[in-house]
Amino acid sequence: MNNEYKNITNNIEEVFENFFIKKQIAVAISGGCDSMALTLALNDFCERNKIKIQALTIDHGIRKNSKNEAKKVGELLKKFKIPHKILTILPTQIPQKNIEANLREIRYKILSEFCQKNQIEFLFVGHHLGDIAENFLIRLYNGEITKIF
Repeated sequence: MNNEYKNITNNIEEVFENFFIKKQIAVAISGGCDSMALTLALNDFCERNKIKIQALTIDHGIRKNSKNEAKKVGELLKKFKIPHKILTILPTQIPQKNIEANLREIRYKILSEFCQKNQIEFLFVGHHLGDIAENFLIRLYNGEITKIF
């Protein structure tokens, strides 16, 4: 196990010191390196602590291959015995303007509804620094951020 992976798993252990997880957690996974690393680290934590994990992928249907990409994520997770579910954004739900921000809200709504329906108290999402910086710049450009400390 390399040092970066140990750091991730140690941080997960620290986070959960103050929480009581009853049965299961969920993790949103796109198939990118950030969400994949988080999913694998959470799976290790869950195995050690006898907690169920549910991986969730959103198929937004915008890209031609999005359905196949979501299926490939599931095939990869199957190798690690991680349950995977694909949640779909309906074509009628696809926004026509401010697509990125609106899709993000739709994704979180769908993920939240799934968790509520399945009595999952904790949902994890993985973002790397580039995602966070991009989101900040988009929100700044759109005037959603008006004050910077």
